[in-house]
Amino acid sequence: MSIPINNLASSLATQSTTGRPAAKPVEKEKASSAPAESVGSEIGSLRQAALASTSDFDRDKVESIKQAIADGRYVIDSRRIAESFYSLERSLYGISSDSDSSK
Repeated sequence: MSIPINNLASSLATQSTTGRPAAKPVEKEKASSAPAESVGSEIGSLRQAALASTSDFDRDKVESIKQAIADGRYVIDSRRIAESFYSLERSLYGISSDSDSSK
């Protein structure tokens, strides 16, 4: 029974069967993590800057909706949602309100 020590046993076995020394395994070159880290930190800081500069929403309204959902008071008006989707589809496909006379 052989115990491999630093691949010595497999190296010797290959040498004895082929008559040539075994080829050394190719070591993968370790990529430097410095560029990846700097890119990651740059993306993180850009993301934070973008979030800080985005004030296009009403935080108080968002918090009140979150609280209403948590309390079970938030009512979803499915008819209003459907009408909004319908209106969006009409505007996307350029359908005028005159062509919908079947209503």
